[in-house]
Amino acid sequence: MKRRMLAMLLVLALCVGMISGTVFSASDEAQQAAEELYDLGVFQGAGTQSDGTPNFRLDEKLTRAEAVTLLVRLLGKESEAVSKSWAIPFTDVEDWAIPYVGYAYANGLTSGVSATEFGSWRSVSATQYLTFLLRALGYTSDSDFAWDSAWTLTDQLGITAGEYTAVDSFTRGDAAIVSYRSLDTSFKNETKTLRQVIGDTLDDTTSAVKRVMLLGGTNYYDYAESFQNGYAFAIRDGVCGYVSSIGVFTPCYTVDFYTSDYSGDQYYSLIQLLGASTTPQFAVSEDGIYPYYDNDAGAWGYKNIYTGEIVLEPAYAEACPFSEGRAIVRYAQADAEDTRYWVINTKGADLFDTAYVFELHYQDGLLNATAESGGVLYNCLYDINGQVIVYLAEATDIVRSIDFHASAYCRNGYALRDESTDPNHIGVFIDGAEASQLFYYIDTSGTITAVLPAGAETGLSWSRGANAAFYMANGKYGLFHADGKITEAIYTAVTPLQNGISFVSEDGVAYYPIKADGTRIGTGYYSGGGACGDNRLIPAAQEGMYGYISINGATVIPFQYAAAEPFSEGIGFVRETEDGMKTLINTDGDVITGSLTILDSRAASEGFYLISTPQGYCHIYAVY
Repeated sequence: MKRRMLAMLLVLALCVGMISGTVFSASDEAQQAAEELYDLGVFQGAGTQSDGTPNFRLDEKLTRAEAVTLLVRLLGKESEAVSKSWAIPFTDVEDWAIPYVGYAYANGLTSGVSATEFGSWRSVSATQYLTFLLRALGYTSDSDFAWDSAWTLTDQLGITAGEYTAVDSFTRGDAAIVSYRSLDTSFKNETKTLRQVIGDTLDDTTSAVKRVMLLGGTNYYDYAESFQNGYAFAIRDGVCGYVSSIGVFTPCYTVDFYTSDYSGDQYYSLIQLLGASTTPQFAVSEDGIYPYYDNDAGAWGYKNIYTGEIVLEPAYAEACPFSEGRAIVRYAQADAEDTRYWVINTKGADLFDTAYVFELHYQDGLLNATAESGGVLYNCLYDINGQVIVYLAEATDIVRSIDFHASAYCRNGYALRDESTDPNHIGVFIDGAEASQLFYYIDTSGTITAVLPAGAETGLSWSRGANAAFYMANGKYGLFHADGKITEAIYTAVTPLQNGISFVSEDGVAYYPIKADGTRIGTGYYSGGGACGDNRLIPAAQEGMYGYISINGATVIPFQYAAAEPFSEGIGFVRETEDGMKTLINTDGDVITGSLTILDSRAASEGFYLISTPQGYCHIYAVY
């Protein structure tokens, strides 16, 4: 939301381009830097990707006109530049670039390549762009540095690290990286930074969340779950239903059946059972289908949330939500001892059956369940058509757990995947396989996409969209990608690699953040840390107290909390004392909790946070 509002505020697009032979080819660092600069209104793409996100064109060439545009925005002078008329002697500057070139020329930040030409479409080299940056920071090429080797000074300032020496090729990705690095660099002979200058020019109402709002006014529920496909399951006064994104609660069925059927498991109500679970149990599917319980029939069926019509008549003892056109059910007329499950489609047709399911729904076209082969039961992965794409292990130790829907586990082979797992790199452990194939990564077709480096024993989950993961060798961790090792196995402890950032430790005591390419962030040590969130802010702890650092290692919000969670939707949950209530802060560190008393919370989903309060469960959203 913050990005959309900044885009409305700063409507002129940055067109910073580049030439072939790049130094950084759309790397993780370049992408992260571009997104951070985009949040600040400095770096704006040209058009959007198929998923609606900005197309930053990080591998393309950078022109002089585009570089000057970025320079003016870095100085926080865009508003001044576009609000005035500028007289320039150059005949090769297009209308969109005149305000930026005019401001830079009038303030001595740039000159032309001749008396009448600015050289708008000429490619910018590394030293030329670094010269622009140094001028933005108050340095002059006459006395502080040589314009044809500007990297000498930027290396000293920490903006570069020797990678641009005598390099002429320069890309949008390079511009994003060095521009982002410069944000926390002080002006010459000052303590103020470019980040502070940019922050001073932004309207506070668009740069950070002002407050949070309770969805649906004062609606509290006895139990609730996160949003999925525009609806969130909730229970109020014994009635199960769904909350819409505008706060309307639609009652769907009652839970009278539960007390008599399940009291033997020591759960006396559906709310008690669901409250003991860590994962959502109910959801509306992509096309509006949800499971409902018919007390008269004593069975589960499916309805359409939009029309209220019955899609599948109540005939099931258990009915999981539909996902990707499939649902897992157990028939009501089955023998009480029969735990066999069927996968059905939205027409109610039986597609295949399985003894146990390890997951409650399809995800990325796959389901973890059991299959029989040669009289032996195996833990395996099914594709959307019910075909087994990989056998993980002989299912010798399956145990059914107490849950509203059946679930199970197998102590042998397994698949490493959850909502954050990259579908192109699903880690699988194959019990009984040769040592070289004991653990590897596959895609949703079962094709091997990555194997562990030589000497590695196992791997960790591969995060969605990441280009690396952790492997383990001799009890320690290292980073690798599909082509081999990135780092040796030197870490005794690591946190999951999320948004290209992980906290690692070589002694289990002192932690420090690294990027997906193995490079270290900053020079500080921490006692712990969390995942990278909004504005590329990372929760980190020093001497037992949490604060937030940037992806350059700079402290953005001081270490003053007993606990801190990653920012999402512009909101961060913190605790001022270990046993205290949760407090909400925005990315500026301002408290925005209002009158809410927050006992617990669940991560944002579709723009809404689920929180628990003394009054019950409710959903909140951010107001910018």
